[in-house]
Amino acid sequence: MASEIRVDKITSLSGVGTITPSSSGIDITGITTVATLKATTGIVTTLTATTGIVTTLTANTVTSLGAVSGTTGTFSGAVSGTTGTFTSHVSLGDSDQLRFGDSNDLVIQHNGTDSLISDTGTGDLYIRGSDDIFIQKGDGSETFIACNDDGSVDLYYNNDKKLATTSQGAAITNGSGIAALTVTGTGSNRSDVRILATGTADANLWLDASNGDLSGADYAVITHNNSTLDLEIISYANDVIIKTRNGTQGSGGLNNAIHCHENGAVDLYHDGTKQCETSSNGLAFPSGKGINFSATSDGSGTDSSELLDDYEEGTWVPVFTPQSGTAGSTSVNYANYTKVGRQVTVDCYIDKGSGQSGVSGTWFITGLPYTSISTTYSAVSIGYFNNLDNNVNFLTGTVQPNETKIIIRGTTGVASGTTNLVFGSYVQNSTSLIFTATYVTAS
Repeated sequence: MASEIRVDKITSLSGVGTITPSSSGIDITGITTVATLKATTGIVTTLTATTGIVTTLTANTVTSLGAVSGTTGTFSGAVSGTTGTFTSHVSLGDSDQLRFGDSNDLVIQHNGTDSLISDTGTGDLYIRGSDDIFIQKGDGSETFIACNDDGSVDLYYNNDKKLATTSQGAAITNGSGIAALTVTGTGSNRSDVRILATGTADANLWLDASNGDLSGADYAVITHNNSTLDLEIISYANDVIIKTRNGTQGSGGLNNAIHCHENGAVDLYHDGTKQCETSSNGLAFPSGKGINFSATSDGSGTDSSELLDDYEEGTWVPVFTPQSGTAGSTSVNYANYTKVGRQVTVDCYIDKGSGQSGVSGTWFITGLPYTSISTTYSAVSIGYFNNLDNNVNFLTGTVQPNETKIIIRGTTGVASGTTNLVFGSYVQNSTSLIFTATYVTAS
């Protein structure tokens, strides 16, 4: 069947040349402008404008449409069928736009440098897919964002997944097993990570070492307790260290405040300097540190003079020692000491054994646990002595300055005063002494 066209009206013609009906259609030549060309029935199989512009084309069906050119083109009806189908490509040049909506609410274009999807109208922009949705590099070699159906939304860096939503929140991951969240501020801006709790809830920061399920003994939690307004730090592995700022807010570094050692001591600090620590026996102080009693109001002391920096208990080894000669043996029944601050108290019970020979001069007991202060003599209280020469009726002694020995003195006969004991005259092989002495050390 030959194609036909029925034309009810051709109007507003200018520059008309020749209209020639034929079996193949109507040939209109020489036309500059046809304002209206109306076909009421039939099919327009071919409409060719060799020159000029077809500004409006209205038809039930257009089976073939060549180039559409001009500043702006508008399709007011279907190109093919009910909804319209382009069976080939639609090509737009740089800065040419696909416009949607009566007010150009959505525009898609390439401006010569970048590709743009611009939603400037009312309402929201939705990107929908029946399954997973991916945003990828142009050639598909790299994924930027993956939206998984009924699953996670994943963010990538250089095609390596870094952040993924989970049923519990979000997970930061990396192929090398290192996960990190970096928050960077510039200039005067702070870099904050905030955990905001609503209502009466606590704000918790969980630090999970491996499992990712907050189970076992591989995690720590930092909690701001809403009830008590306390900061709680809990660790289930290795040491825990709490630091404070060295300076005002926003300045200075960080100093240790509390250091809790695994299976060991707890260290307490002041301004970054350790002041004391726990031990298996109680509380221990570093050298020069201790309990400061300067808070008393008597005003007579200083920080250093009212500092209790030492307490010690132990034993020592006393030895009978003559000024010259051989003393022989010394047997120790007990010899103890207690040191509180700088004050040392010793108590002792010793026996003089055999083996002395050629002795003379002053008689000493050596071996005190600490050296005495250089400017002070200290008295020795001798509570018992036995087996001395019968001429000795009183016995005493002193701690020598800057020494670790006691000099023994006594009185003999009816003479008054104190004389040095001479070994050969008074001390016997079986002499016994029980005494107590208190003296002061330099430190």
